[in-house]
Amino acid sequence: MNMLNVGIVGQTGKVSTNIIQCLMKRHHMRFIRGFSSKDMDTLGIEGLDLVFKVSDVVIDFSSSELSEMVIESAIQNKKPLIMGTTGHNVSDDVLHTISTSMPFFMDSNFSVVVHVLRKILKQFTHEMMQYDDYDIEIIEKHHGRKSDSPSGTALSIAQDMSSYTNFDVRFGARGKREDRTIFISSVRGGGGCGEQEVCFFGPHDELTLTTRAVSHTIYAERALDIAEWLVNQKNGVYSIKDFMLYMSKKAGHAE
Repeated sequence: MNMLNVGIVGQTGKVSTNIIQCLMKRHHMRFIRGFSSKDMDTLGIEGLDLVFKVSDVVIDFSSSELSEMVIESAIQNKKPLIMGTTGHNVSDDVLHTISTSMPFFMDSNFSVVVHVLRKILKQFTHEMMQYDDYDIEIIEKHHGRKSDSPSGTALSIAQDMSSYTNFDVRFGARGKREDRTIFISSVRGGGGCGEQEVCFFGPHDELTLTTRAVSHTIYAERALDIAEWLVNQKNGVYSIKDFMLYMSKKAGHAE
């Protein structure tokens, strides 16, 4: 098996430092070069381009401010890119360009339990809403240094639920609760790795579904698994759903 050279953008972040540690245990993969937001002042865009030039695949867990430049560099160098950064807004035009240039993986969360939660929520929500009028609240909790709010994971869950309830998604300052609204509340503090609570509040009862990451290693290991898979894919845009389908087929399970 050939050595897989992995570049990392956002190399000083919580997930990225875990990725570098996990790479030390994978003898067929190695950390080849990194780049962080601070490097932009000294190395400029050339430093970012160099990461792509020397890498077989690049993993980005940086900041939304760098996202546009990261994508442009990936397109220019035609290298597979895994984007775990949240808070950005990648347009449909850019996604179309990416899909013809290289394999591109983008998702708000790499966790299996979050993927499963999103998968079951459609049927679950339908069941809940046909019996009574429930208010839907998503409470997401992350470490105090997380820059975007609400989290990309919470937004993805809320947008999923909005698509099959026709409820509006709201976050930020609030007063009296509006009807037919999915509200996202954000909590920042400490060193937590990420927690999402999907709450259904009814007039007489309530139910909460919770996912909780206990270590950033789960994101790091999954990113490396995806990297090994992505380098063998055709040009296009992929998500955790595509990767989990591959894993299911590999294990011999029907989707």
